[in-house]
Amino acid sequence: MPANFMRPWVFSLVVAAGLLNPSSPLEGEAGRGGPLSVLPGLASDTLSARDVMRRVELNQRAPSEIIEIDMTLTDRTGFERRRQVREFRRREPDGLESTLVFFDAPPDIRGSALLSKQRPDGWDDQWLYLPAVGKIRRIADSGRTDYFLGTDLTFEDFSVEDIDLYVYRFAAPDTEIDERPARVIDAVARDESARRRSGYGLRRVYVDADRDVILMTEYFDRSGKLIKILKAAEVERHGSNWRANRIHVRNFQRRHRTDLTVARRDLVTPLAADLFTPRTLRRGSIAGTPARPPETTPETR
Repeated sequence: MPANFMRPWVFSLVVAAGLLNPSSPLEGEAGRGGPLSVLPGLASDTLSARDVMRRVELNQRAPSEIIEIDMTLTDRTGFERRRQVREFRRREPDGLESTLVFFDAPPDIRGSALLSKQRPDGWDDQWLYLPAVGKIRRIADSGRTDYFLGTDLTFEDFSVEDIDLYVYRFAAPDTEIDERPARVIDAVARDESARRRSGYGLRRVYVDADRDVILMTEYFDRSGKLIKILKAAEVERHGSNWRANRIHVRNFQRRHRTDLTVARRDLVTPLAADLFTPRTLRRGSIAGTPARPPETTPETR
């Protein structure tokens, strides 16, 4: 069974791994301030950094999951835009993941959809449908670093991460994030192929030591400059799984912010494998899971 977990943005909180040489210094703002550098592996109890990430992957396992998300995008002037999103996830018996994302609001992007399907080699295929264009487009590797529909999330962030393709190291002694004990782990691409596919130089993750969920992720570009920080909040238990109900992404390079709030989550309803195909993108939904009525809250400054 492949070792993989869903990337980040969709409350799995595990996102793109990096491309930086582990011996290279990093400059930029870190979670506790000051210069950031990739350090030799540091012991954290008896678990290796890879063990910790494996536990994160196990926490994310669910045969299916449906999430309704309210999203707010805030630009550098304070102007806010609203989004309503539904996400559908399915884990196949062989461990491979598939994800469908539908945008229900606002009207100008309603019906936009993205499909991500993991391949046996650990990478994934992605297809995008935009109603205004009327065509389904496959996302090329060169487009993985593009931001998706005005958010601070790239196509790469919507993909599935195979932990066998990355190297994980303890970057600093255990710390606290929002009064929760956290292990600090750096992730870098294992080889040149993985480096070429990512827009990130390094990902530094802060993993809740007790609940095996990522509380914060710092993303750096290939020159070591901070791109953005993702923080999780309102982490709750759903059966045997821990999930965050709020995600805040602050992009320092774009001076932009994306805030996501879970309106509803369902880890019980099964989803058939044949739903996760490119032709489903045009439908704008999955049978039995209609789009929510669009909110009427105006966009504001």
